[in-house]
Amino acid sequence: MQERAAAHGVWVVLSTAAGSSGEYRETSGGSGVWAPDGTLVAQAGPEAGAVVTETLN
Repeated sequence: MQERAAAHGVWVVLSTAAGSSGEYRETSGGSGVWAPDGTLVAQAGPEAGAVVTETLN
């Protein structure tokens, strides 16, 4: 996501599942927000219930 944000100069927001899901004991987690220059602004871990919030300017 860092490369996409920097290449296009846009905010990137990625939302993924965290914790177990159905028959899958683990999922990727790592939802996050990247600034237009590619800087990681916020990122959740892989634990169930992990949430990230960010105000985009």
